[in-house]
Amino acid sequence: MKKYFLFLILFIFTLGASAGDGQKQQKVDSLLVKVRESHQQADFVQQLEKSLQALDIATTANYDTGIAKTHFFAADALVNIGLFKESFKHLKSIESTKYYRENILMQTEIHWVRGRAYLKLELFQQAIREFRLQLASTKNLENEMHQKRTNLNIYANLSATFNQLKQLDSVEKYCLLQLESLRDFDEKNEKYIYIGAYDILGDLYSKKRDFAKSEY
Repeated sequence: MKKYFLFLILFIFTLGASAGDGQKQQKVDSLLVKVRESHQQADFVQQLEKSLQALDIATTANYDTGIAKTHFFAADALVNIGLFKESFKHLKSIESTKYYRENILMQTEIHWVRGRAYLKLELFQQAIREFRLQLASTKNLENEMHQKRTNLNIYANLSATFNQLKQLDSVEKYCLLQLESLRDFDEKNEKYIYIGAYDILGDLYSKKRDFAKSEY
């Protein structure tokens, strides 16, 4: 009888703890919605604050998915704010989660954030390495359009990086790959990407003194 009561108390305690963790997970997911909204509005300070708030709750609940996502959005915000060292710490923490090991998209996006950080730090070779690692990992994405969208961004980042290095042939290569990829998207919806790519190409051909192409 005593063992029965001990088992019952343990069961009730476990049930209560599970319910509490479930509520915490819902709170984390709710905060992540607000984090994404802040990201879309380019309010990176608010994005960071909400991410860290959600991270504390996710850690308490041992919510692996929430831990990975909140670290990611914190890292992204920190890159945009210019706190690169702190961003790298958050990216490193993601790699210890189960979610990271099982989610190809998260793996590709970590390369993206880290590559952008290196680019802003003017560590160009490290940035190129991260973007190329991202490009290699996108081959494993199951969603074809998501893969194409990700590759489009990678080509833009690589062309921008090589442009700063003044490696004109590589700039041209990735600009042309970017324009080729844009064929899979609605031109009206991607007009700013088109404009950016053609601006870089125009500047490139001017540097090469190929004025006929630069005017086009």
